Amino acid sequence: MFLLFDIGGTATRMALSHTGASLDEIEIFPTDLDFSKAMGKMKKVSDKFANGEKFRAVAGGVRAYNKKTGQLFDHPHFPMWVGEPLLEKLKAMFNSPVHLENDAALVGLGEAVYGAGKGEEIVAYITLSTGVGGARIVGGKLDRTHYGFEPGNMIISENEYLEELISGKAIEKRYGKKISEIEDENVWDEVSKILAIGLNNIAVLWSPDVIVLGGSVPNKLKLTEVSEELKKVCKIYPEIPDIKLVELDEKGGLYGGLAYLRKL
Repeated sequence: MFLLFDIGGTATRMALSHTGASLDEIEIFPTDLDFSKAMGKMKKVSDKFANGEKFRAVAGGVRAYNKKTGQLFDHPHFPMWVGEPLLEKLKAMFNSPVHLENDAALVGLGEAVYGAGKGEEIVAYITLSTGVGGARIVGGKLDRTHYGFEPGNMIISENEYLEELISGKAIEKRYGKKISEIEDENVWDEVSKILAIGLNNIAVLWSPDVIVLGGSVPNKLKLTEVSEELKKVCKIYPEIPDIKLVELDEKGGLYGGLAYLRKL
C-alpha cells in the first residue's frame, strides 16, 4: 500500500495505491498556509487511507524543495512553511519511508511514464503557470540534480528571467488581466517567441526526444506556432523535438509519485 501527494499553492492532492499499479482513491482539499494545520489535514486523510495499516512507502511533491535540508527555499506561496522541517515531519507523521521531490519534477515524471511523453526515452517537461518549472526525465526516471531543476530562472535577455517574462503571474501583471481574459493574438504571439527561446535553451542543454508543456499558459498558445518559432532559433540540430501538451491534467503529480516509487 502506497501513499502519494502533491502539495500545490491552492490545493493539496493525496492518493492511495494498493498495489503501486494505479491510483485507487484520491482526496483533494485546500492547501493551508499554516504549516501545522496543513500537516494536520494531510495526517487526517492519510489515516483514512491507511485504515490501521502501514504504508510501504510515501512519495510526493512541493515547490521549491531543498533536498539538502529537507525544507523549502524562500517560497512566495508558503512563507510560513519556509524553515520548517518538512521531510522530518512527514516521515514522523506517516511512520514510513518518504520520498519528497519538487512538484514540477514529479508532474514531469508522471507525464513521461503515463502521459504525453510515454514511450520516449528523454522527456523535457516545462510548466508555465503561476511560475515556470520543469524537469528532465531519462528512461522513466528523474535525472539527477544537486539542488533541483529551475528552468524558470534561465536568463533570456538583459538579466530577465524566463519566469519574469512568460509565467502566468508575469503576464497578468503586465497586461492587468487574467490569462483567460486576454484574447489579443499579438500578446500570445509574443509569448510564443519568448517561449521558443527558452525551449531552444532546453533543447540544446537537455537534448530531449519530446518537450511536454503544462500549466495554464500553453493552453492559450498554438503549438504549431511555438514549433515554428523554435525552428527559427534552434539551428544546431537537423530537427527540433516534438512539442506536446500534458495529458494527465491535475493528476500528473500523483502519477509521478507512483512512477517514482515503482522505480525504487
